[in-house]
Formats: sequence, structure tokens, C-alpha cells
Amino acid sequence: LASVQGINLPSARALTASIDADLDAAAGRGALRLVAAVGVVLAVLLVVGLLAASGFESSWEGSHEVFFANDLWQLDPDTDRLIQMFPEEFWFRVVMFVGGLVLLQAAIVVVVSVLYLRVARRREERRRRIALSAMET
Repeated sequence: LASVQGINLPSARALTASIDADLDAAAGRGALRLVAAVGVVLAVLLVVGLLAASGFESSWEGSHEVFFANDLWQLDPDTDRLIQMFPEEFWFRVVMFVGGLVLLQAAIVVVVSVLYLRVARRREERRRRIALSAMET
């Protein structure tokens, strides 16, 4: 059967393969862009974390000035119980712990995403090889 309903089979296979290759390339670029974007976010978080760790007091005050319009967050350690119960060292450790958890979670998402993309790509390549071999027989 050189042709079916006026369609030449080898050219139909070539067209299908070409379309599949174009779709794969576009999907691969999109996935790589997504992973790259997550990597950029990780890098920004890491830089912010390092800046916060190196100058915690100024970072703490700066973030409070950004998020609060008044100065009620400025507590006196001699009179305010909140700052006596939770001193600066406590908040430093909490911020570093939560920041570390965020970085760990983001790293896990990147690793799992990359592994998933590799497995999905291999599975799709295997499916295509089977489909092409079925078309040839």
C-alpha cells in the first residue's frame, strides 16, 4: 500500500514526525524555562537569606518598616513582655529555620520536576518508537 486515500504513507510519517518534533521542542523549552525560573527564585531567596543572616538586625528593621506604617512594632526590652519572652536571638533562629525550610522545599520541587521531566521524555520517546515501528509494519 504505497498510498491510502491519496496520501503517501512515507510523507505522512515524515509530516507526523516533524510535527511531533516541533511539539516536543516547544514543550521542552517551556519545561526548561519553568525549571530555570524556579532556579532564579531559589537564587534570589538564597541571596536574601544571606543578606538577612549577615545583618539580621537591619534586615529585621527594614522588613518591619516596609510592612508596618506605624512604630508600634518597636518594643522596649525593659518594659515590654513580648520582647522579654521572645528576644532577638529567638527571632533570628525562627527566621533562619523557616528560610531554610523554604529553600529545602524549593530545592525538592526543582529536583522532583527535573526527574519527572526526564522520565516523561523517555516514556514519550519510547511511545513514539513503538508507534513508528507499528506504522512501518
